[in-house]
Amino acid sequence: MRIFLVGAGAASLYFGIIHSLRSKDDEIFIIEKNEKIASKLYATGNGRCNLGNLNINEYSYNDKEFYDKYAKNLPNELLTFLDSIGVKTTVLNDGYLYPYSLSAKTYADYLIKFLKGKNVKFIHEEFISYEYRKDDKIHIKTSKNEYDGDVLIFGCGNSSSPKFGSDGKLFELFKNHGYIVNQILPGLCKIMIKEKIKDLENERLTATVYLKDKNGKEIYKEEGEVLFKKDSLSGICIFNLASMISRLKIKKCDIYVVPKFPRENFFDINKMVELSKENVLINPLEGIFSHAVAKYIDKEIYHKIKRGSYIYFTEAEDVINFKFTFDSLEGFNNSQVSIGGISKTNLNNFVESKIEKNVYFIGEVVDIDGLCGGYNLMYDFKSAELTSKMIKSL
Repeated sequence: MRIFLVGAGAASLYFGIIHSLRSKDDEIFIIEKNEKIASKLYATGNGRCNLGNLNINEYSYNDKEFYDKYAKNLPNELLTFLDSIGVKTTVLNDGYLYPYSLSAKTYADYLIKFLKGKNVKFIHEEFISYEYRKDDKIHIKTSKNEYDGDVLIFGCGNSSSPKFGSDGKLFELFKNHGYIVNQILPGLCKIMIKEKIKDLENERLTATVYLKDKNGKEIYKEEGEVLFKKDSLSGICIFNLASMISRLKIKKCDIYVVPKFPRENFFDINKMVELSKENVLINPLEGIFSHAVAKYIDKEIYHKIKRGSYIYFTEAEDVINFKFTFDSLEGFNNSQVSIGGISKTNLNNFVESKIEKNVYFIGEVVDIDGLCGGYNLMYDFKSAELTSKMIKSL
């Protein structure tokens, strides 16, 4: 059997390894439009390669059916697979899974060498322009050549981070072949806000962030580090809020940032309040926060309670509480994942085309996305594994 994959990203690499181990007689070809393969994998996890996450919950993926059917045991399945091909792992940050080398380059190089050792062939710098059926074969036309195969798998990514090769240009081809493509929006990216916060630029703050509708109803919350820019918010927890905004197609909302610190610190603030009565140069918040954060709170928030008055803990969230107005998401160029893609209504078991025989979709090209923390790479693995199983039964 001749199997062609379009796109040399993580999902295609995983499929190549899984299927070459499962079916030694099948020929596997991976077509990549760029000279370099697996560009996004080399950069993932800030160069350390966040492979997955041991923690799974209802928000980890946008699709409840996928979560219920496959996600709950996915970390164990991934660990078993990685161990079977000789990749050792380590766990950081309470569940984030990394290769023991903490090197995305080492990990990507290892997968590619593994594939080449299994005689998986890479075809570089060819862009697929059309494919059709001829004599029960799949005929593939590229910008340079033509190929006949038995199975065609699209692992071509989506629209995020086009500098790594995935630009969404194939979605027009998919529409022409009758596929429903759900609206594509950026996810896991910075959130642009209407407020100008230059005074906080490049400050970092551990906080609980809340996504609330315009009526103040909580939609989602998460704890993490927030990085402030002059007109936007960043950080892992903010990236996840961005994905929730895209998943739910939210147009208007507010983002609340509540700094995390122990209750007893409010008593410390009150001690400082007493000192500030005698010394007007003292900002009672500078004993806890950085100068920039304390100054911002004092200027924008603290005035709500009379300077020098006692702060009760029940007033804490009203006093030390940053409220920002959502403006937009940063965009595809700097987003880590895309929300939307090939609709699962066109697919059997999330991967097999209902429209065309022996055509499959894996990875980010499908409308299944995960939050920040390795969930998307885990989906790359699972969709590749599901496809290999279905092809083995042909």
